[in-house]
Amino acid sequence: AEEAYEPVCPDCKTNRNVILLYNEGMYVCTDCARTVQKYVVSEGSEWRTFKSDSGSSRGADPNRVGQAERPGAELSLSLGVQNGGKPIVRIQDKSTEWQKKLNDGFRDIMSLGRDLDLKKVHIDRAKDAYQRIHDIKNPHNKSAVDKEVKKHFSALKREAIAAAILYHVATAMDVPRQRADILREARTITDRDLRTAIKRTKRHAKVVFPDMKKWFSAMKASKIVRRRCGELRIPRKISNVAEMIAKATEKKGTLEGKQPATIAGAAVLIALRASGDATFDESQVALTFGLALSTLSSRAQEILNAGVNERTAEGIIEEYES
Repeated sequence: AEEAYEPVCPDCKTNRNVILLYNEGMYVCTDCARTVQKYVVSEGSEWRTFKSDSGSSRGADPNRVGQAERPGAELSLSLGVQNGGKPIVRIQDKSTEWQKKLNDGFRDIMSLGRDLDLKKVHIDRAKDAYQRIHDIKNPHNKSAVDKEVKKHFSALKREAIAAAILYHVATAMDVPRQRADILREARTITDRDLRTAIKRTKRHAKVVFPDMKKWFSAMKASKIVRRRCGELRIPRKISNVAEMIAKATEKKGTLEGKQPATIAGAAVLIALRASGDATFDESQVALTFGLALSTLSSRAQEILNAGVNERTAEGIIEEYES
């Protein structure tokens, strides 16, 4: 017998997860959400009458040709009237619509993940989390879903959910991305959209990220210092001092409750001022951390008032130079 044609996904290098969306007329990979082939036309007939095809192994309706039954498939029937009184009957495959919404979310995650320089393992985990939220927003069994949780996620934009998930994944896997990084790439959402999505996904972490241990462990300011100093091309000796200040500040709890990026930015500012290096524009430093210079200066002063003084920073820098 002739085998069914299923094109291979160029990204996944397999046709294992490639399905044909009959209504759309295209093959789609359900693993990476890529459209593998468009403009597919079925040339087969709807019914077959070959006696050789009959038998218990082919089921109760062996002569029927078409797509295999899919678990959770739903059909909706819409009735209406056109101008002139002619009736309209529309049958919609809800399962195809469900899959399309999921694929749209996957595309958002893959596109934004690549723009943020995240690896495939990060994107795959983000897709798993997105599917859980998608199942909550578009359940096959409505009675099995917590109404409050569904309400929280239904009010969020699809792009904001994708961005928030990537934010949490990157944080948990020690490759943190700041909100400013994400907003530079995801231009269809606002800072408010992103902050709301981050808070709600974190609030329902047990549902969205059930298989991740220590998912929301605190982002370390010292790691942010290292990354930002690399972007600003700050000398290693100054970067090391800033890391030490950030670690000491976190350990002492001086800026408890403040964002790690704020602590990191303030630590870099203290180290730069102590070094006496005037080649770095403090406004550019603040911009890189996504914060106002006045905010960083205030936080830096709080750190100094708590016991980390500029003389200590200067001494450390001298030790590196010697």
